[in-house]
Amino acid sequence: MARNQTSLGSIGNAIKRLLKPPVFEDEEKTRIAMILGIILWSVVAVVGTMVITWILTGRSHDLGPYAFVANSLIILFAIALLFLIRSGFVKAAGFTFVIFLWGNITFQAITSDGVRGSAAIIYLTIMVLAGLLLDWRSSVGIGILSALSIWLLAHAEKIGYMSFQLDGPYEVALEVTGMFVLTAVFLTLATTGLSNALKRARISERSLKESNLALKFNLEELKQREEALLDSEERFRLLAENVVDCIWILDPEDRRVNYVSPSVESIVGYTPEEMTGVKIEQILPPESRRLSKEFLNNELERCKKDPFRFSRGELEVYRKDGSTVWVETIARVLYINWLSSYGIIGVTRDISERKASELERRRLHDQLLQSQKMKAIGTLAGGIAHDFNNSLQAILGYAQILIFEKEETDPDLKLLRQIEKSAKRSSELTRQLLTFSRKLESRLRPLDLNQEVKQLEQLLERTIPRMIAIETVPGDNLQIINGDPAQIEQIIMNLCINARDAMPDGGKLRIECRNTILDQNYCDAHIGIDPGEFVCLTISDTGDGMDPQTLEHIFEPFFTTKSTGEGTGLGLAMVYGIVKNHNGHITCDSVPGSGATFNVYFPVIEETEVQTTDRYKSKQAPATGQETILLVDDEEYLRDLGERLLTRFGYNVITAPDGEAAVQIYREHEKQIDLVILDLIMPGIGGINCLDQILARDPSARVIIASGYSVDNTTRQELELKAKGRIKKPFEYDEILEMIRSLLDGNGSEPKGGK
Repeated sequence: MARNQTSLGSIGNAIKRLLKPPVFEDEEKTRIAMILGIILWSVVAVVGTMVITWILTGRSHDLGPYAFVANSLIILFAIALLFLIRSGFVKAAGFTFVIFLWGNITFQAITSDGVRGSAAIIYLTIMVLAGLLLDWRSSVGIGILSALSIWLLAHAEKIGYMSFQLDGPYEVALEVTGMFVLTAVFLTLATTGLSNALKRARISERSLKESNLALKFNLEELKQREEALLDSEERFRLLAENVVDCIWILDPEDRRVNYVSPSVESIVGYTPEEMTGVKIEQILPPESRRLSKEFLNNELERCKKDPFRFSRGELEVYRKDGSTVWVETIARVLYINWLSSYGIIGVTRDISERKASELERRRLHDQLLQSQKMKAIGTLAGGIAHDFNNSLQAILGYAQILIFEKEETDPDLKLLRQIEKSAKRSSELTRQLLTFSRKLESRLRPLDLNQEVKQLEQLLERTIPRMIAIETVPGDNLQIINGDPAQIEQIIMNLCINARDAMPDGGKLRIECRNTILDQNYCDAHIGIDPGEFVCLTISDTGDGMDPQTLEHIFEPFFTTKSTGEGTGLGLAMVYGIVKNHNGHITCDSVPGSGATFNVYFPVIEETEVQTTDRYKSKQAPATGQETILLVDDEEYLRDLGERLLTRFGYNVITAPDGEAAVQIYREHEKQIDLVILDLIMPGIGGINCLDQILARDPSARVIIASGYSVDNTTRQELELKAKGRIKKPFEYDEILEMIRSLLDGNGSEPKGGK
């Protein structure tokens, strides 16, 4: 009996294992296996029951052997798919089952029902199964195949190839196709949504498991640290009582001191009893209070989650006597048992001496770095000045020769004067760079600031985007200042370009001139300015504005708030230097989000006539001559320009491409050469050595140094002692002709040679 029960139990367990669907690591795969297993076992049960019923009812003779063979094959096919599922090929089993079912229904439709009957409904069922067992793409594919078979049957019936006794086969096929489309859309949306939901659920479940594991690990780690803290409490107390640095514990909730070691008295002058219970804000200046608050707000929660995290910072602290001391603090958040809560534990050290040394080193380092930067700019400016001014000399010289040849009515004269004006403006920009780097003197003259602003309006309209409105407000009865026009232009352009950059989305730029008086009270509050009458140039914008920290540094060289590569930081520094060279004063008022306003104050001068030089007015033709001039320059186009100019005014010209050739020519034609025009920077022996060799042969030689290179004071003084004259490139033709005539006439002797 017991053996029979054991056998029955084994059979039952075997049946349970057989019927129980397999479980895979992929939950989606397990779900499909379960659904397909239920369907296949249902097929086995239904078909098997039907076969048994036929046998018991005696209908086997009526149906014939075909029915038994067909249904037996169906049962074997279903069992084979079940074994395929258990082997892990779930997708393959599902695909095979769907194709088999679709083919069976299609065969029945062709052999019996056609478009009419239950084929359409079963096709829809197969589509649903494809969506559940495979995916929505398979469901859509089955729908397309089913629609094609329905339309083929309908067409066969329509042309009489097959007869299913159905009116309107195309209409029926169209209705069935519509059902397929709706079903396909529904299945696509449903299966896609279900699949996404299942994926999110699995991701959330995995994340929750990982979080639980992490939380468990953190709790275990925290527990171990608490136990270690209890064990080391006595050792900590012994250490805290005897170290030089101050150890303290702060309650993060009310920010009061819960514990402080005795060494606190040597740092801030308070005893531990006086410090206990004190709020940390009471002993911190505003900036240190801000840093402390920032730590408590931003770092507290992070430190609670990470027991190994700590923060280091330098703070200024009030001493008991009201003075301040710099300290270095290292702080960490820990759970403290005797407080039954978290606390901030830290170590503080007096670093006043170190701080003073660091500040001194930083100041010296900044000065050295600034000096190196300025030296580099000076070297760069001097290096490019020569070549750049040579190019400008050619542009200016050829333009002036053509202007000299043109009549006032010539239509090309205006274009040539624009070229001349551009060359002169470029020359001024080069001179401004040299002025900043080498501190050359400004060319001051009486100016009407209204006129300078008016002359720049067209240039500003081309430089400033149209989405920025420009408003100029000239001053009434504006007084006269002593200024360099090119440098005043540079002030206005730099400030306006900065305003443009502060208004990327558009805004308003306002330029205003007005008379004003700075009294003694104002000057007492601003170093470097004396009371008196001033002309104020105000340039304001409606841009982003600046915070107080930025305002403190805007006039420092190389300070910029722009991204790397978008600004040098020299613009406002040059503005500041130019203003100081004009004995002026500059201020800036700004609030973040409300724009910025620059006020530039220029001291007025006694009423005098403003020099409104017309650069294009008719000039008297310079005096001509017949003397012989040796022109020395390594640039061929400058030699050609000089020869054209001097020959036009009657001079006999000999040219030399370098110093060696010049010395040789002077030796051969010493008696004929009346004057030498010598470039300073040339290959070979160079201009200075060439000058020395000419003067060594003929101490009375008249030499004019013409160079675009900016020399230092020592070299300039040496050249002034040796040469009879010096002119800086680019120069205008009347300047050089006037200097030539002045030197030749001033000697008082007859020319050596002539034409």
